Amino acid sequence: MARSLFFLSLMFSCVLPAAAQAPQAPFNAPGRYEIESVASGQVLDVSSSDNEKVQQYTRTDRENQQWDIQPAGGGYFHIRSVATGKVLSLSNGSSQDGTKGIVYQQQGGEGQLWQIGRCAPGH
Repeated sequence: MARSLFFLSLMFSCVLPAAAQAPQAPFNAPGRYEIESVASGQVLDVSSSDNEKVQQYTRTDRENQQWDIQPAGGGYFHIRSVATGKVLSLSNGSSQDGTKGIVYQQQGGEGQLWQIGRCAPGH
C-alpha cells in the first residue's frame, strides 16, 4: 500500500495515508510511498519519456509514482523509484538552488541521501 509524503523544496516532511487530505503523523518507518507536493497536490513522478527526469504529475497510481524509502545509515534515507530501481538524486550531485531531481544508479554520494522531518505548522 502506497502512502503519501509531502515534497517541499527537496525537503521531505509529513506522511499521509493515500486518501488523506491533511497531515496526520510524521514519517516513522521505511516503506513504499507516494510523495505529494503541498503546493500542487500532484505526486513525484519519474518521466516515462526518459526514465530519469523527476517531475510532478497528476496521480495515476502507477509504479513510476511509487518510491521505496530505505535507511542509508546516520539518519539518512535513499528514496528508490519502484519503476526504475534507481534512487532519487540531485543532477550532477549539485547542492545549488534550482538543481533538478533525477533518478540515477545508486553511487553513495551525498546527492542521493535524504533526511525526512516533521512538517512546520501551517505547511
